[in-house]
Amino acid sequence: MLVVVKGRGELVSASGDAIAISRGATVLTPFAAGPLTLRGGVEALRCRPPRA
Repeated sequence: MLVVVKGRGELVSASGDAIAISRGATVLTPFAAGPLTLRGGVEALRCRPPRA
């Protein structure tokens, strides 16, 4: 899960697909989505489950 706390930009997948994100957005990303990159002037918190 990604919570955007500041700015706006894009969340980009390894295949190049992108979605616009901005402050206040919450994005749920499945593990199967693979690596994701933040692009632009955006700050976000990445929330992960606890280690087992």
